[in-house]
Amino acid sequence: MLGYENIRAIDPQFRASEVEENLFQSYMFAAELILLEEDSLEALQTAERYFKNALALRPQSEEIFERRDAARLSIEERLVASYLEQAQAVLSNQEDSLEALGMAEVYLREALNYRPADPGIASQLQLAQLFVGAQSDFNRALYDQVIIDLETVYANEPNYARGTARQTLYDAYIARGKAHLASGAYETALFDFQRAATLAEQEPDSLLRLFEAQTKIAEVQGVLGNYENATLLYRDAIDLGGLRSRAEKNDPALAGSLAEADRYADAGNYTQAYRLYRFSVRSADGIYDSVTHVVAKGEYLTLIAALHGSTVQAIVSANDILDPNKIYTGQQLIVPIIPRQLI
Repeated sequence: MLGYENIRAIDPQFRASEVEENLFQSYMFAAELILLEEDSLEALQTAERYFKNALALRPQSEEIFERRDAARLSIEERLVASYLEQAQAVLSNQEDSLEALGMAEVYLREALNYRPADPGIASQLQLAQLFVGAQSDFNRALYDQVIIDLETVYANEPNYARGTARQTLYDAYIARGKAHLASGAYETALFDFQRAATLAEQEPDSLLRLFEAQTKIAEVQGVLGNYENATLLYRDAIDLGGLRSRAEKNDPALAGSLAEADRYADAGNYTQAYRLYRFSVRSADGIYDSVTHVVAKGEYLTLIAALHGSTVQAIVSANDILDPNKIYTGQQLIVPIIPRQLI
């Protein structure tokens, strides 16, 4: 190719038709060869220059347009496939890692540059963006936005990021419900706790989530004056969490309080039973099992809660965490759990 270019530069008339034909074929061969051997944006740009040079020799050639379009489509398909493969690779074993999701977002953006109308790629990019943004918003207590974003993620992929999206959504509803309860917005708080309970039911082995959500619903029902319903909910939650048996082994005062509440409930005095159950549940944080979790690089509270079937509120309370952004690599956290064998 360089030899023919030099000949044309020195003497454009020397065997002009033969040199032009050979140079044209050289440009076309070089363009197609580089696209065959390499999948990259740089390769595509280099091939485009060769096709442009060929077009300068034969401006009206349909062959050039057809071969260029075919080659361009081929490499674009390979590039898109490569970007999607890279996105899947970084997520294959760490799809709940914010760093991995950030890398996947970059690859998905590149793929979308070539396939802007591809709904599958656009959807995966949107889910990654919503999930990453929701984790930041959760740590800033922007629960309304977390719920909006993660409801979209959950509707598309209920187990997104190995269930961490569902965990974060659950914890956001619990946190927002507590804020509504504190401000006197009881019906709104009830809705949030009920939604949290529905999410918790999707993973029935995570007993602490079910226990936490159901006791929150019971508390609001009592505040609203629905004492009988609240009492029944408390009793079900206490049975679910194995609270009586654990209290009998580890906390005689709590066991006595629960027994007294049971007597009031059996006698139909739901108002007093409700008050005693609420007091008992609030006193029970320290009697459940726990595991020690050493924070690894890139981990965050909702991820840790999801890994162990716990909740952010339980971890925050057990470790006196004031700022969820302040956990650090190597930190040892107590993670409360309710093992299935308790019930």
